[in-house]
Amino acid sequence: MCMCVQTCIESRISLQPADQIWQPCTNIDEHSLRVRRSDLGVNTTCSTSRRPMNECRQKTKVSFLLSVFLCLSACLCFCFSDAYFWLSPASPYYRTKLRGLYTTAKADAEAECSILRHALDKIAEIKSLLEERRIAAKMAGVYSDSDPPRKTMRRGVLMTLLQQSAMTLPLWIGKPGESPPPLCGAIPASSDYVAKPGDKVAARVKAVDGDEQWILAEVVSYSHSTNKYEVDDIDEEGKERHTLSRRRIIPLPQWKANPETDPEALFSKDHLVLALYPQTTCFYRALIHTPPHRPQDDYSVLFEDTSYADGYSPPLNVAQRYVVACKENKKK
Repeated sequence: MCMCVQTCIESRISLQPADQIWQPCTNIDEHSLRVRRSDLGVNTTCSTSRRPMNECRQKTKVSFLLSVFLCLSACLCFCFSDAYFWLSPASPYYRTKLRGLYTTAKADAEAECSILRHALDKIAEIKSLLEERRIAAKMAGVYSDSDPPRKTMRRGVLMTLLQQSAMTLPLWIGKPGESPPPLCGAIPASSDYVAKPGDKVAARVKAVDGDEQWILAEVVSYSHSTNKYEVDDIDEEGKERHTLSRRRIIPLPQWKANPETDPEALFSKDHLVLALYPQTTCFYRALIHTPPHRPQDDYSVLFEDTSYADGYSPPLNVAQRYVVACKENKKK
């Protein structure tokens, strides 16, 4: 830009000789000169001998300033066009730079995802070891201070533990294109699945009055010869043990389904389910009122209740951990 301005100035400084400049000015008639000078705001009372020279100097000055302005404008246009070339999305440099940034960001995200998955696996492994120790202590009749025997556990403490179990249920985070596994959200277990000792299940047992009901129970053992489970009622302090066939057992979910990535792994609205009634250890039939919208959300369900005009209770929240498919399709 400086070179362009310098060239323009040099071209204007190297003017023609004065006698050559004077020649075209002497041909201007008095009337035309008076009009032009008045247009420029020049005092027309000046002597006529100085009019041609002043007019030429004025015109030369205006022409010089105009040339400098045009030169600067051209330089600015060049600078802007050059910047647009390098910053334009169509620029090869810009595309290469952007591609490199995307590649780096993708690699960082994949590395972070791998670390998080490894951490989640370690957490699941630790929880599994703690559960195995708890079961071994239960079988031996020895309980630690952190896990007291159920016969000394107050009901309020039991409800708190059930809520914590629902909150700490791991969220299924699959790889791109990977489908949720069985026992993730609403996806049932496979037909040959066998619940492990310590797993929580919904068990259909006979009550004292002879009626059958679904209760929250814990698996003690499974006999492959008889295809029957031995389960303990979670609310009976381990005093009552039931021997049940596989069709009377529904394993509870082992992962929460993410509504944002795997909505198909959730029960849809108006789906008939068995849900754990709040502050109890019994499952009752209910309709899904609103499925979860975020990973930390619960189901909103309508329990069957004949005390209401429409046969259903107001909406109540139940965690994914305690909502399973109902095997009975008929409404009682």
